Amino acid sequence: MMKSMQSSPADRAQVSRKSPVLALVLAFFIPGAGQIYMEKVARGLIVLVITTLTIMLLFGLISWFYGMIDALILSNRWNRELERNPYSRPWNQ
Repeated sequence: MMKSMQSSPADRAQVSRKSPVLALVLAFFIPGAGQIYMEKVARGLIVLVITTLTIMLLFGLISWFYGMIDALILSNRWNRELERNPYSRPWNQ
């Protein structure tokens, strides 16, 4: 006679409930941590990686924009200095 593949309730440990508030707080402070707490490790790691890449891209865009504005400001300052003294390089003062 074949034994049943399912174990009896006495053989299994009771699964504990998960706190929705804790899942939310973890996800607030560390992207993907709420999913990992909920035992969805792959999903949590995906959220962490996507969030990290998005933040890096955002800072990269901000830095690029800053670089463009800074170059514009520097070129205007250079030209103003040359108008005052056309025989001196502005940054050597």
